[in-house]
Amino acid sequence: MKRKGFFVVGTDTCVGKTTIASAIALSLKKKGINVGIMKPFAAASRKYSSIFNSEDVSKLALAAEIGDKQEDINPYFSSLPTAPYTASRLKKSNRVDFSGAVRCYSALASIHDIMVVEGLGGILVPLTRKKNLADFAAATNLPIVIVARFGLGMINHTLLTLAACYDYNLNVEGIILNDLSSWEGPVKKKAIVKTIEKVSGVRVLAVIPFIEDPAPNVVAYKLKNFPHLYKKL
Repeated sequence: MKRKGFFVVGTDTCVGKTTIASAIALSLKKKGINVGIMKPFAAASRKYSSIFNSEDVSKLALAAEIGDKQEDINPYFSSLPTAPYTASRLKKSNRVDFSGAVRCYSALASIHDIMVVEGLGGILVPLTRKKNLADFAAATNLPIVIVARFGLGMINHTLLTLAACYDYNLNVEGIILNDLSSWEGPVKKKAIVKTIEKVSGVRVLAVIPFIEDPAPNVVAYKLKNFPHLYKKL
């Protein structure tokens, strides 16, 4: 299966995965690359619009300027904001078709040069009783980009996510640290970055500063300041 692209996962929910995945897709698009996007599994309290069930999918599609069908880029949506497996148990329906989602990915990868796929929640979110997000990431064979937000516990959350990725033999491309709250902790960002890199042996590709309105085009512009990431785009 095609390996070109990125699978963007988070250390948790609400860490900025969608904005960063959209910024990566937009950066690739501006380079003239035929980029495809996918958020195979999404959940929210209600449908976003008549076109897109998920607001995250809408942002990704807008950034990449793609015309692919919603059911292909987002084959699973739940209006219950929880893990897909939990939602299926509570609703007794709307179960994840894991194999079908993999087929959707393969179809999209066959018509696009590079794929940017965004996960939901963390890497071990259960999709079915036996399958989780890491299983799907493994099926795509895409390199992993981990997104973590600045905050207490972030080092532990990042290392746990890395450990889970390695348990599933996933190739981790690097880490992006995202400042969502104008970090003013007792330790400087640079020290946290160095700790994560020294302990994990994985490069921090970018440190996104606090942005009042983190639109994908604004974040895409910031990505140019990080050569280790930008040269991969």
